[in-house]
Amino acid sequence: MKKSIQEYKKNASKVPFDKGDALLIHLSYMTTTKQRINISIPKHTRDALKYAAKRDEMPEATKAARLLEFALELEEDRYFEKLANKRLTKKARWVPDNDKIWK
Repeated sequence: MKKSIQEYKKNASKVPFDKGDALLIHLSYMTTTKQRINISIPKHTRDALKYAAKRDEMPEATKAARLLEFALELEEDRYFEKLANKRLTKKARWVPDNDKIWK
């Protein structure tokens, strides 16, 4: 037996919804190559994400994924900078810059 749209609307109003300030991205295995993750963010972060996604004309999940990728790239840069600085402080020998070397 099919339910009418009015019946669905009536029953939908009885379902309690959490009106909290969390954005949830669920981790599950999908038929896609992408994985979903579940995160909770405060309302002000959600509002900023919503604004940025609207400004860039893309879905919120896509904007969140791109921002996360950018943040991970920054973390990677920090790690390699730390590693490079560590190597530079060890007993490094510097070759004097001389015009004879380049000729």
